[in-house]
Amino acid sequence: MSSATSRPTDQTAGAVRGSVLITCLLFCTIIAIALTGYLRVARNSYTLADRAFVNTTALTLAEQGLEEGLESYNQLDNAATPAAAWAGWTLTGTVATRKYPSLALDNGATGTLQIYVTDYNPPAGSGPKLVAKATILPASGLGLSRMVEITLKRRAIFAAGLIAKNTITFSTNTVVSSWNSDPDNNPATAPIGYTAAVMTANCFVGTISATSGAISTGSADIFGRIGTGGGTVTHAAGAVLASTPTGTGWDTGLVNNGFTSNLDTPVAPALPALVNSITSSISAATALPRVGDVAAADGKYHYNFASGASVSMSGNNQLTVSGKVVLYLQNHAVTTAVAISGNAKIQITTTGNLTIYTDGNIAGGSNGMANANPNATSCLIYGTNTGSGQTIALSGNATTVAAINAPNADFSISGNGEVWGSVVARNISLTGNAGFRYDEALLNYSNTTGTGNPWGIAKWRELTLSAERTAYAASFNF
Repeated sequence: MSSATSRPTDQTAGAVRGSVLITCLLFCTIIAIALTGYLRVARNSYTLADRAFVNTTALTLAEQGLEEGLESYNQLDNAATPAAAWAGWTLTGTVATRKYPSLALDNGATGTLQIYVTDYNPPAGSGPKLVAKATILPASGLGLSRMVEITLKRRAIFAAGLIAKNTITFSTNTVVSSWNSDPDNNPATAPIGYTAAVMTANCFVGTISATSGAISTGSADIFGRIGTGGGTVTHAAGAVLASTPTGTGWDTGLVNNGFTSNLDTPVAPALPALVNSITSSISAATALPRVGDVAAADGKYHYNFASGASVSMSGNNQLTVSGKVVLYLQNHAVTTAVAISGNAKIQITTTGNLTIYTDGNIAGGSNGMANANPNATSCLIYGTNTGSGQTIALSGNATTVAAINAPNADFSISGNGEVWGSVVARNISLTGNAGFRYDEALLNYSNTTGTGNPWGIAKWRELTLSAERTAYAASFNF
């Protein structure tokens, strides 16, 4: 029996082909929709990324402008004139401005940076402001601008009690504490001296050295805190480290092992137009200023010592400082610039103010340096030696009220003497019954010479509100 094979009709075949075509079209449509969605997501992502790039770049550019302005501020101390420190800026009255147009950036964007300075040569104690505005225009899309304002102030160079590059060593009987000679923060009122009744526990003792044992306190009593560059602190069983004037025992929580500091070497300012020359050593009883001496424009009496001249007091002789006196002993390296022995002393009166710049050694024995003004800013000593051989040694029974910034000098107190103020040195040693009291009033001290206290940022804020930006609108019309 033969059988016949059935074949699909043309109508059936067409239906099958139509179903396949419809299915393909559906798949193509789905793929097209998916691709369209993907492309839209990718484009949105790119737009967001580009916007984020523009936003971040604008802030970075504004901060670069602030850094440039800050650099000019920190050149004021050593520049020949204020205008020299602001070379390239436009100076109008007290205002300084600078503009960088058409800056080429990544992704085809361009930028404009404007910087506005409220006072390019501010007086001591003021807080000038820097404002930077950065505007970014991308290759496509909307541009944007960001504005940042910073308020500046002088950084305190005597913000701690005892700071060393290397070692700090105390003897068994050493006592370290603090007080505030200007508790009402009013220089017009008389400062107060240190007594047990006004003692505080805010003295910071620190070294930037990371070597363990760089600070060795023995059995000393330290009322405050300790900082190291990473090493451990060596102390005896009876040592005290406390955060209150009546504290006892050793509080390990008061030790910070992450202390850092620049400890820049101070630089003596340029001599003024009116200066008094000292060609031979001062060794007899002398009062400064002397009759006939001239004061500079700043009201201070500046004395420039020749290389063979020094302050060398012995016997019962006394150097009395009753005015604003500045001593320059700047060519005395490896020699003794100031020496006091016997019953001699340097006496700063209640109306006196003494500043010393020297690269030479200081040896203060016996009665040493007496100061009738208990505020440590009344006696400032700057060790300008850039090597490692300078020494500042105080011995005897005298109490020295002074703030000392000599990061390359070895500093020591021996005997029964004390120092009230602040010390920055290479190595610090307190032996015998020597004591140290940090003057908290130094936190508010700043000067305008190149002695290691540059301008820093006291306040940072971005101007995002319309009212904040409007306040500077006229200032940025340049």
